[in-house]
Amino acid sequence: DGQWIYLQLNSGPDRALYRQRVLQLITQSDGSILQRTYSLHSDDDRRDLIEDPERLSTLDRDDLEPAMAEGCDMVWRAFTETSDGMRFRGVVSPDRCVIQSKRRNQPLAIGAETLLGVNAIWQAERGFDLQGNALWGSAPGEFNKLRRTTR
Repeated sequence: DGQWIYLQLNSGPDRALYRQRVLQLITQSDGSILQRTYSLHSDDDRRDLIEDPERLSTLDRDDLEPAMAEGCDMVWRAFTETSDGMRFRGVVSPDRCVIQSKRRNQPLAIGAETLLGVNAIWQAERGFDLQGNALWGSAPGEFNKLRRTTR
């Protein structure tokens, strides 16, 4: 169902693999788009798949496992294009997304906001304790900008 996108984020001076996900986009009856996020369950695939297009082209549903907890799907809505070229806004609400943090050994509410433009994505992620106190992440209105590159 829906459309599928492979997402890979490389980071640092050596451009090492930082995050890889497979996104499933499903149009909802209200016009919003539900994004389900998956990770690759095989350790063999935790490598730079952009550099291995043959393996990337053979990924299928059996290679995937849910990357996020129930309630942590991003919901996208279109909005009027701005001078920055942003066209879609995606939100994960900390009111419905609660995970068990392995690092902190406690439940965390997770919030995220993504703005999708023609040539860039602006991302913000935040973690809260269950009382709503900010623990980590971007300040409100602060985003990391990822630019589109072509080969």
